[in-house]
Amino acid sequence: MGLLYLSISVVILCGSDEFVRDFMLLAHQLDMTNGEYVYVVVDQVPSKHVFTPWVAGDDQDDTARLAFESVLQVLVFIPRLYKSEMSYI
Repeated sequence: MGLLYLSISVVILCGSDEFVRDFMLLAHQLDMTNGEYVYVVVDQVPSKHVFTPWVAGDDQDDTARLAFESVLQVLVFIPRLYKSEMSYI
């Protein structure tokens, strides 16, 4: 029986939407979105583009969308109390 060796690199990112998008565009340019790397992005809800984090309204949106296929987005929801009522940010 042969052995299977699997090598995957995981990169964890925390930062602004713009930082993460720029990072992913650079990773794509360096051919680091080919499945060998997985990017975990930790984000706080609500984010500006929580469902479309690659969108910036420029000519790189399509490339960014391809880069974000390597991203696992983890959304952290933080409830806060205001005047004895539960309200969410």
